Amino acid sequence: MKKRRLKVADLYEEPLDRFGGDAVEWWFGEEKVDELIEFTVHFAA
Repeated sequence: MKKRRLKVADLYEEPLDRFGGDAVEWWFGEEKVDELIEFTVHFAA
């Protein structure tokens, strides 16, 4: 987080990729993924 911003593609890397290729959509849904990214942008600022 200190070096760069979180991107949607980051959610498909370790460790979340261990739960399957579509785990992110299954857990959060597309709208929540966007909210998660927005949250990290504001949190890091």
